[in-house]
Amino acid sequence: ETGVAYNDNDNLMGLRAVACPIHLDGRVIGAISVGGPAERISGDFFRKDLPNSLRGTANEIELNLSEPNF
Repeated sequence: ETGVAYNDNDNLMGLRAVACPIHLDGRVIGAISVGGPAERISGDFFRKDLPNSLRGTANEIELNLSEPNF
């Protein structure tokens, strides 16, 4: 729904991660993610700042991939 996946200690206690898909021509062709210790990735950084940065980076990658000279 938000275009972001969260891992909040789901697979390994003490680890958090945020991921965003990368689309090309209506298909998901990959993803980017950032993960680290839960004590360093917390609060607004985990739920707001990091997802916003990843969405922006994913968008930039999509734009670069859609260039005709790629």
